[in-house]
Amino acid sequence: MTAANIISEAEILGKKLAEEKVTVSQLRKFLSAVNSISNKLEAQNEFTEDIVNEIQYLRVKLAYQSARKYCLKDFAANLNDKIKSISSKKEYEEFAKYVEAIIAYHKFNGGAN
Repeated sequence: MTAANIISEAEILGKKLAEEKVTVSQLRKFLSAVNSISNKLEAQNEFTEDIVNEIQYLRVKLAYQSARKYCLKDFAANLNDKIKSISSKKEYEEFAKYVEAIIAYHKFNGGAN
């Protein structure tokens, strides 16, 4: 995924989430989990099986959050497919940037606190 694709997709999804009144705290919980994995990956500097398992566990977190708030279903479906396809450190780093960009555009478009 190129930087331009990451940004344009994130802008669309972030705006949609803001329009659907998704709160920043709902999104930041997921971002916190993503950042935790990013920190572990940086500290270990290798793409271990434990890291892969934690990345795949993000799908469970998405399922839980989307079950609590229906308007997160599109967000969860979009990210779930991306998580399934992560098979390298580079792909994970692109995914982490994508999540960060979604939240930035959500906030930029007046996302609820």
